[in-house]
Amino acid sequence: MSSTAPLSDKIVCHCLRVTNGDIESAAAIEPMETVRDAMKATGAGSGCTACHCAIRKLIIGQRQASSPTCVMR
Repeated sequence: MSSTAPLSDKIVCHCLRVTNGDIESAAAIEPMETVRDAMKATGAGSGCTACHCAIRKLIIGQRQASSPTCVMR
């Protein structure tokens, strides 16, 4: 039995116990561009602020995953 949690269950903000999945769900409703957007939507990052880098990485990853790929022929 594995002791690792699914990525969506991984806690990003320990102060408020906000997970990757919480941020991803909120971003699906209202796209996020900044950590402040994530704070408004989920509260993540409004405590000690140690998670800001992780939140930023999530937002950048979601933007890259959702941006269309342009192929030149």
